[in-house]
Amino acid sequence: MIADLAVYLAGLGAVYYALCVNALTGYRGKFFALLAIILLGSIAVFRGTVGTDTANYEQMVAILRSPAEWYGVETGFALLVWLLGLTTSSDVVVVRLVTAFFVLSISIYICQADPDELFFLIVYFIPFIYYQYAMNAMRIGIASIFLLFSAQSFRRNKNFAGIIQLIVGWSFHYSLIFSSLYLLFVGNVIQRRKILLLLIGGIFTFLTLYFYGEYLVTRIISYKDFKSPHVLSGLSKVICIGIILTGAWRSGLTYKNRSMIILTAFILTIIFWVLGRYTYMGLRLLDLLTVIVPLTLLVMLGRERLALNQSAKTSFSCSRLYWGCICFKRFYKLCWCWSVAMGSLRIIVLIAIICHILAIIIEYSIAAGDSFFNKSLKLGINTDQGSQFTSEKWLEAMRSQQISSVLMVGDAG
Repeated sequence: MIADLAVYLAGLGAVYYALCVNALTGYRGKFFALLAIILLGSIAVFRGTVGTDTANYEQMVAILRSPAEWYGVETGFALLVWLLGLTTSSDVVVVRLVTAFFVLSISIYICQADPDELFFLIVYFIPFIYYQYAMNAMRIGIASIFLLFSAQSFRRNKNFAGIIQLIVGWSFHYSLIFSSLYLLFVGNVIQRRKILLLLIGGIFTFLTLYFYGEYLVTRIISYKDFKSPHVLSGLSKVICIGIILTGAWRSGLTYKNRSMIILTAFILTIIFWVLGRYTYMGLRLLDLLTVIVPLTLLVMLGRERLALNQSAKTSFSCSRLYWGCICFKRFYKLCWCWSVAMGSLRIIVLIAIICHILAIIIEYSIAAGDSFFNKSLKLGINTDQGSQFTSEKWLEAMRSQQISSVLMVGDAG
């Protein structure tokens, strides 16, 4: 247990050291971030038989060496395994080479990243997703890298390149289709090309169902055999998404865009959490939301030429800090004081989220009031003084009127 914890802490130490160097010294290079990735990558590549799915992937590699056995497996992943298999006869080595491909892809992303993208990667993506995607869920891990590449392209208004990268990502894991649709439509990435995108997506969906429909149905039905371990399973992911949404509200986005990302993420989170009470699929969909929601926020800010402000950065950091406490809880599950501390932390975070939601509702009400007054003026419904009032100006006028009344009473006396 101590050795496992040391591995996690070593990786986290390297990642946050790179972050501290950038924050405290003003250094804007990527050397320390790449150094952290090399350390994390070395641990993942040269691992032993650890990893819940490592043995399964080694068996899968043995099957995928023959293209005739590719049915049901994502084409991109099968092709990658087949190409790597040409270099060695060892299935164990091929699995490690797949991890090396994942590490190399992240390194390329870092070299192309701007400061905000680097912050997202170091603070949010790497700390508690890296080992899972590098050693266990390798297909969705590589697919997520192509999702990151597409987000980079969309932030730079390279929509065609971004869509191509998404399609390549689909060939590594079919679940990326959901993340792609969320990013494209909620992030308002494309407007004039919506019909073309729907056509391409429809063709791809038809071909996928035609060739792999039986496999997909089998996979979906298999989730029924995996029940949620607890009635509150997935609550930690819901809280993490909630923290991100509070940062989105204060991110500086236009009212339309922030309302879109907050409402859609909130509705989908509730639906998937409720679904998680009955099937494991709901929890898997929550996992996808924890990645795509902050990434969509990053894309929307980039397309509006806005940088990550302090509120957005704080939400990213707090979300991952909370998730880190949940992950490390298993190392101290026999310690009652740690359990008490974690329970207290959950309560504090829930109270903070409720307070943020109330603040958002109040601000939304004020904004709605301002909009009502402005629309009333456009329709010719004027106030007594015939000036353009907002709710704040109206309150000022009321205060002035009260003061005038008091002065008049004083003069009369």
